[in-house]
Amino acid sequence: MNDYIIELQTEWTHAYNFDEIEDLLQKEHYIDVEFKPVDTKYEYHKPKMSSNIFNHIKKSLDPYYAILGLKIGASKRDIGRAYKKLALKYHPDKNKSPNAQEKFKLIVEAYDLLMGKNDDDDILKQPNPFQQATPQNNNPTSSASSNKDEKSPKKSNQSPSRQLRYTNLFHLFHYAENNNMIAKDISTTLEYNFNECYVDHNKHIIFMIQSNIHLEHHQKMKKQYSQLFPEYSLIYVYCLHDEIKDLYPVEVYCMYQEELPIFWKNSKDYKLKMIYFISNYAL
Repeated sequence: MNDYIIELQTEWTHAYNFDEIEDLLQKEHYIDVEFKPVDTKYEYHKPKMSSNIFNHIKKSLDPYYAILGLKIGASKRDIGRAYKKLALKYHPDKNKSPNAQEKFKLIVEAYDLLMGKNDDDDILKQPNPFQQATPQNNNPTSSASSNKDEKSPKKSNQSPSRQLRYTNLFHLFHYAENNNMIAKDISTTLEYNFNECYVDHNKHIIFMIQSNIHLEHHQKMKKQYSQLFPEYSLIYVYCLHDEIKDLYPVEVYCMYQEELPIFWKNSKDYKLKMIYFISNYAL
């Protein structure tokens, strides 16, 4: 048995043990797999945000409003005014007190976060939910963002793609190299881990299964993968433990805003739902 554990997030018709999976990957860098048939009742629907997540976001943002001397839900105009006033007051060039520089950094950080600013426009931004209409009946849902980094899944007119090629990020580059998927004269740094990937050659899609929400890193890597595999679309699929909602509420909110595919492991049928999503995905 290998030292690491492969935790597959999908179910195949043929069951391999861990050693068999690794032996096949070492030989060919992929395995032809067939997903178990999935009933249409598992059709993918955009997840709705719960009140619990929304309240955690509120708790996370409240200290930043306090830094600017504002109440939660203040308008962008009020945030801008408060920022300008405090930035002038605590700017190190004008304020020589020992704590001025640290205070100024906190003011800038609060302003950037509440305004949804980011130095890198290519990185997924985290919007402030309290500058949008307050959801009714304490049951907030996210509105679709006008500029999507990820296309929402459409219903496919094709038959489901149950037969795909499995690999992982450790073997993906070698697999792509053997199958002429890599663009010429492109050099990039790939991730090397055992996260599972599924390649659909008919639809020219690579699905990457993620168990974390490092969104900024994923956006950077997606840009590199798009250059490396120009003929393929890269789809990140998030399979997460339920405690992520409590640990990273703002990031989870951002994922809902961007309509990224999220599957929660506390659900008994999350694997079946994810199989349906991958099998029926259409660009």
